[in-house]
Amino acid sequence: EAFWKYHDLAFENQADTGDLEKMKALAKQAGADEAKLNACLDSKKFDSRLTSEAALGSAIGLNGTPLFLINSLDNRLEGAYGYADLKKAVDAAAAK
Repeated sequence: EAFWKYHDLAFENQADTGDLEKMKALAKQAGADEAKLNACLDSKKFDSRLTSEAALGSAIGLNGTPLFLINSLDNRLEGAYGYADLKKAVDAAAAK
């Protein structure tokens, strides 16, 4: 339950995503268990995975979210799009 509350708070406070303390405060506000959160962060269990996935994304030219790739790296939509726009792009790619 805390995940979705945090998700919404994080999107509302995107300017703060680079500040770990502010993000931890939002997680606490959303109802996360502070001790478990700190233990997870302190363990650095997922640091190498995040680093490698960010490097891979950067290497192939992915630089933000949301980003939709439609059949190739060259056919992309960057940013938020509604269903109609996504459907139009997918239909156009499928017609090729």
